[in-house]
Amino acid sequence: LPFAWKTTSVRVGALELVVDSASERRVDDFRFEYRHGFVTEAYDVRADGVEQTFVIVRRPDTTGDLVVAGEIRTELVGDRIEPTHGPIVFRGPKGERIVEYGSATAIDARGRAFPMTSAFDGDRIELRLEADALASVSFPLVVDPLIGNDPVRYAGMTAVAATAAANPTDPNGISVYTRISSASDHDVFGVLTRPGFQLVTLVFGDVSTSYSSEKVAVGAMDLQGVVLIAAERRQGFKTSLEYYTHDVSSAGYRSGVSTVLNAANGEHFRNPAIGGNKTSHTALLVYDYTQPGTGVVTIEGRRVFWSGASSILTSSVAAPSAFNHERSPAVAPYSSDHEGWLVAWAASDVGSGEIFGRKVFPSGAAHSLVDILQPATGSIYRQVRVAGGHGRFVTTFRSVPTGIGIISLRARRFDWPDGGSVTQKQLRTISGGSLPSNGGLAHDFETNSHWIAAYTVSTGAVSSELRADRLGYTAAVVESRVIDTVSTPFVPSVAFDPRPGNALYEILYAQLNGASNSVLGASYEYPAVAYTKTRFNSGCGSADDDESDPALSGSQFFASRLLTHDNAPAALFFSRLSSALPLDIIGMPGCILSVEPALTLTYPATLNAANEFEVTFPLPDSPLFNVTFYTQWVWTSIGANALGVVVNSGVAHQAQ
Repeated sequence: LPFAWKTTSVRVGALELVVDSASERRVDDFRFEYRHGFVTEAYDVRADGVEQTFVIVRRPDTTGDLVVAGEIRTELVGDRIEPTHGPIVFRGPKGERIVEYGSATAIDARGRAFPMTSAFDGDRIELRLEADALASVSFPLVVDPLIGNDPVRYAGMTAVAATAAANPTDPNGISVYTRISSASDHDVFGVLTRPGFQLVTLVFGDVSTSYSSEKVAVGAMDLQGVVLIAAERRQGFKTSLEYYTHDVSSAGYRSGVSTVLNAANGEHFRNPAIGGNKTSHTALLVYDYTQPGTGVVTIEGRRVFWSGASSILTSSVAAPSAFNHERSPAVAPYSSDHEGWLVAWAASDVGSGEIFGRKVFPSGAAHSLVDILQPATGSIYRQVRVAGGHGRFVTTFRSVPTGIGIISLRARRFDWPDGGSVTQKQLRTISGGSLPSNGGLAHDFETNSHWIAAYTVSTGAVSSELRADRLGYTAAVVESRVIDTVSTPFVPSVAFDPRPGNALYEILYAQLNGASNSVLGASYEYPAVAYTKTRFNSGCGSADDDESDPALSGSQFFASRLLTHDNAPAALFFSRLSSALPLDIIGMPGCILSVEPALTLTYPATLNAANEFEVTFPLPDSPLFNVTFYTQWVWTSIGANALGVVVNSGVAHQAQ
């Protein structure tokens, strides 16, 4: 940012608390600290701004107003204001809002918030907490303004099917997001939406000035048409957690069941993540748990039922890490069939380490095996996501080199079948450079070969792009789309939704454009050309009765099926070139070979459960197969002609 702050004073009454000669500096990738005796000045770099805090660890031996002052160096023009509790806006040459120095709040050890006044004279910002308020606070005390816009920070969305017996095509979905009301107050909202992100109504909210709902999560129990929402309640030195179940057929505000895990002082339930379920009435809620008194951090979880009842898991998902810090676990968005849920987390966010995974069974028991999804390298792994099903998974993560190198967004394909262990497969780079930030990850349960990764990249000093990449069966990028370029998008979330009438994937994200900050939805469909199949030439069989899957590049299980046959041997011709070669000369009058014979592969067919002849083969994602190809069915039909063999017409497919 074209904006610099230099602290000139932190004082209570006439007592100066900052002594430059005694300052100690501490630096990591996203945090910078000055330690001035019992005042710590810190800067945390986030996607939505720079959070500046001043922590005063104990009560000074004096009375008076608390005043924090700093010189501002910038080419931007700040709005001069007299002391008031409110933001200070800095504008560009056309008067556009560029930077906002947010309203300052002091938060004491009991979680109480005390508004501070802010003043700016053109060169100097002064934050002030009056003496009467300071006298009543419990130390340590945190002064917390936010430098940046007023964004929506976290978002999650899901699209679910309602109860099958009542309305199997109910199109309702839930979008959940948090909005920053002040630097210490994040409020959470959940809205019911129809296809195309048509807003129905607000069905969930948690608006309070006594705690901050910074992190949210959402998941679905499709069989019951119920969603599960989880939201933090950060309050001073403790973090409680609310989880709430809601029937998507209901437009009633908070008409579901709410439960709050109330934290004691020093206890934290943070970084919730939810795994939904397509075939059962249960979801999995996991979170970082900090034990009061000891400060030990584990990953814990509980099953939550559609009724709102819950049961804690029989054991921890993850024991304390070597660094004993929060690890922000991820859960695959859905459990497929009855295989349970997959939880993933990085071993460390301060040094190199592995990405681990563990399965949680539908019974609530954790798998005895904690396996490695991504080995340790010379990088720090952050922003871990995981998605998949039927034993086939992808984990995406932000890879930050510990030394010289490029920050990248990467994907690891791995298999983890029921009762087995992890088989690591391909490691791919989704985006290298441009400071990528990982968002959502969704899996296509129908092709069982594709994933959509939503993420942001930096395109300039104050601009970004939101992208959605389709990954194929080896996690290579098949297609990359830019979803938003005009404004600054953040926190993308993505959900897979195969219901008729709905977009196949739905993406939720926050937009900052300097004038208004919005939550937006975007749809993602596979290319229409992949669904187009063009017949050519004519067949000589009893009927041109065959069908095939969409020609989606990166599909491992592209299938073509012959529906009408004589239960006699059949095969599928495949070629990159077409032809129109009459076959009369070999005893097949009226039959035409529609594929180039010199460049044809022949796939013997097998009967599937529906008594259809079927051939399955991959359309590779690396090297990318995105060309036109041709197929033609051939099968035995005794008596149809002299050779006893017939063919259908040719079919042209465009792989995309």
